[in-house]
Parts: sequence; C-alpha cells; structure tokens
Amino acid sequence: METPHVDAIGLVRYPSDYEAMPRKVSPWKRLFAGALLLFFLTATVVTGAVTLGGYCLTSDGGDTRMLQNSLQLWNDQVTPPQKP
Repeated sequence: METPHVDAIGLVRYPSDYEAMPRKVSPWKRLFAGALLLFFLTATVVTGAVTLGGYCLTSDGGDTRMLQNSLQLWNDQVTPPQKP
C-alpha cells in the first residue's frame, strides 16, 4: 500500500487505494480533554495572578518618603542651572 506524499508544490497527494483511518478517540473525549486542559491552564494563570497580587498588596513596600528628595537631587545634578 502506497502512503500519501507531498508533491513539489506542497500539495498532499493521496493514492487511489488509500483509506484514511478513523480517529481513535471519540469527539466527546477530545472535547473533554480540551476543556480539562483549558481549565488547568486557566487555574494556573489565575492562581499565579492572585498569589502575586496578594504578595504585592501585603508585603512591606519600604519607606518611600525619601524618593522625592532623591529625585530632586538627581535632577539638580543632571540638569545644569538655567541662566536668567
């Protein structure tokens, strides 16, 4: 029995005596497997986002009151004073 092949321009050619095998798994089982995979993927993403969000909201961010002063000092060093 000859198997299908791809010709020079990329088309699949099937021999006249070739019969395609039916799928081994029923459509309902394939649909269930896809839904299960989608559920686990969604649960993984949601769990990661909730965990990271909870960590960011509850962790100590540190004292940020000095950031404004350090930004002003950095701007004074980078930009030369303007002449009137």
